[in-house]
Amino acid sequence: ARGSSGGMFALRRGVSAMRARPLARALSGTRLAAQADPGVAVAFDIDGVLIRGNEALPHAAESLARLDAGGVPWICVTNGGGVTEDVKAREVSELIGYEIEPSQMVCCHTPFRAKVPDFGKKRVLILGCRDVVGVMRSYGFEDIVTVQDIAEDDPSRYPFIDWKHRPLQPSLEERPVEAVFVVHDPVHWAPDVQITLDCLVAAPGGPAGKQTIPFFHANPDLVFAGRHSAPRLASGAFLEVISHMFHKVVGSPLRAELVGKPTKATFDFARYSLARRRDHVLAARGQESAEEASAHESHAVYGGEDAEVPPFRSIYMVGDNPTSDIRGANSAGGPWQSVLVRTGIFSQGENDKNDPGRHVKDGIKDAVELVLQDAGVADAEGRGRA
Repeated sequence: ARGSSGGMFALRRGVSAMRARPLARALSGTRLAAQADPGVAVAFDIDGVLIRGNEALPHAAESLARLDAGGVPWICVTNGGGVTEDVKAREVSELIGYEIEPSQMVCCHTPFRAKVPDFGKKRVLILGCRDVVGVMRSYGFEDIVTVQDIAEDDPSRYPFIDWKHRPLQPSLEERPVEAVFVVHDPVHWAPDVQITLDCLVAAPGGPAGKQTIPFFHANPDLVFAGRHSAPRLASGAFLEVISHMFHKVVGSPLRAELVGKPTKATFDFARYSLARRRDHVLAARGQESAEEASAHESHAVYGGEDAEVPPFRSIYMVGDNPTSDIRGANSAGGPWQSVLVRTGIFSQGENDKNDPGRHVKDGIKDAVELVLQDAGVADAEGRGRA
């Protein structure tokens, strides 16, 4: 249960990056010796790797502590979201009993930050459960409307719900929707599909019908691993539905820009987030000045192929979803190495047939052992030494 780890989290809450390494040693009971820059980094999925439902998976906290003690930078890259990165980091920290800083959290919608220069001052429709309005406002989007806002503006748009009439100000005619963002899992699919189609096309079903504004979708995962024994439908299932209905109504494919795993946009964003994290780790160890860390960080705000970021020798993507975590890492190439763990969607067998991991491990403990071997980091008993 979430409250069961409150004592440990209370101990670590508010701990600065400068104190993270000594406290990690105290928590893990492990003494590690690390190189100045081990040249490796780790990106962890959350559901099926660190937690399952609302419970921590075995060895989650101690494995993160070993990485911190060894000076290996790590972040979480999840197709979950619906809340700000600060809130998500706090939620997961409380579950596993180990502090994850907001800068270490990349949610499925985090790359939408890069869309603010183009759409931050335009009216956008956002979809999804939880606090998606708060998320997009935190990124800098100023004029946000929801499906409910548009339905209440004209209740005849979706007549199967008794909407209260509340006209939008300014009206959609005066200030139309200029982009659609699916930020997190939609819940009420029928009105969501109808209103989204209305916004996307000029004349739905008519000869002039066509997509007139961009459609952005976070998290193409079809399913995810939760507390239920079988995988549950995720946001990617809504993408399949809206894509099918768009083609049926309009007669042409939906043009969608995707973020979240396994997209290149998210793995690029993750790499630069890890570069920032490495700068902080080195600064905390006194091996890089704060000015140098800040200078390196300035290259890595949103990512991009041309950003000047010192390369990693290896970046390990540790995940349980072959079509998301493993496919994304395999497609990203370069320093990325996929590590498939048997604690979530993938739970049995030697490897996945369609999206095989470069490495397959039973869980996070064995995956971190692999990383420490590559980093040349060993504890007092010599574990982890290549």
